[in-house]
Parts: sequence; C-alpha cells; structure tokens
Amino acid sequence: MTSTWKSSSQRELTVKKLSGKRAAPQFFKDARAGIGYIWSTKIVRVIGLGFFAVVAFSGVDDVAMVFLAKDELGAGDSGAAVLYAGVGIGLVVGYALLTRVAGMVRMLPLLVVGFAVTSAGNLLTGLAWAVWAALALQTIRGLGIAALDVAINTHLQRVVPASMLGRVFGNLYGAIGLAAGISYVFGGLLLQHTDARVTFIAAGAGGLLAAGATGVALARR
Repeated sequence: MTSTWKSSSQRELTVKKLSGKRAAPQFFKDARAGIGYIWSTKIVRVIGLGFFAVVAFSGVDDVAMVFLAKDELGAGDSGAAVLYAGVGIGLVVGYALLTRVAGMVRMLPLLVVGFAVTSAGNLLTGLAWAVWAALALQTIRGLGIAALDVAINTHLQRVVPASMLGRVFGNLYGAIGLAAGISYVFGGLLLQHTDARVTFIAAGAGGLLAAGATGVALARR
C-alpha cells in the first residue's frame, strides 16, 4: 500500500514538473497573441489606448485626494475619507442605473462619455471650494467610471472572438495597471512641485484631451 502511494505521488510530482516547464512558454505565447490581436484590430486598439491614456492622467487622484482634503479644504482625516468614498457612491449608483438602461444605450458613445465625465470630475474637483462640493464631483466621477467600465467590458465581449477574450482582457487590464503606476509616479512629482489643486486640474485636462482623441478616432473607424 505504501509503495503504491509513493509511486502515485512520484507520478504526480513528475506531471507537475512537466506542466511547469510548459507553463511559461504558453503564458508568453498567449500574451503575445493577445497583444497582437489588440494592436491589429483598430477598434480594440483605439479603446485600449484611450483607456490607458485616461487612467495615466486620472489615477493620480488616489494620491492627491488626501492633500486636497487636508491642505486645500482644511478637512481632517474624516473629511479625506468622505472624499475617497465619493467615487464608490458614484459607482454603486452608476451600475444600478446602467442595469436599467444599458440595453438602450450604444456602448461606444457611453465609453467616450465615461472618459469625459471621469476626467471632468477630477478637473472640477481641483476647483472645489468645500468638502461637500468635492464629494459631489467625485460622486459624479464615479458615475463616469461605471459608464466606461460597462461600455468597455460589454463592447469587447461583443466584438472580440470568444477564443481571444481572456488574452485580450488580460493584456488590457495589465496595461491599465501599468498606466495607474505611471500616474502615481508622475502625479506624485507634480504634487510635490505644485499643489493638490493644480494636480487635479492637470489630471482632468489631460483626461479630457484623451477622451476627445478617443471619440475622434472611434468616429473615423
């Protein structure tokens, strides 16, 4: 019995080792296939580049929000926490609304609107004169994020072949993580040399430019 168990365990270890040797090449092959599909398919490429650009500009709000709340608006820790909650409130409301009307809305215009609203939310937050105003603007920004999230995920599932969906989404959201990292680095530098208001306004203005460019590119597809 013991010898049988050992033999079975040895076979399992051998299979796992062999599987591990094949996993890495398959991973890189799938990644290359996903990147190749995104780049060769114009509408997916435009969506991906637009999404990357908007996040590269807008992600800095995660870093700058606490400085806006405490330094510019004179709020304490609780005020900063309230502002961070604004996007979450907007997301919940946005998803609830979209479950009712998504079937009547075209996804590509919704995507551009989402890009524009989330970027405008940041720009106007930089001009906010009170915590409650910044909270309202960040809630609106959350509505924009819900819109772009639903639009991207829905449209890509409609146009990307089922066999490529996992590789496209994996590469797309991997790139978005990179865009967020870039936003934190350069946004942090901007925050260090200016202030939270300038940082929010710059992030919003850049995001609006990216939204406009995406809209033009999609209209010409």
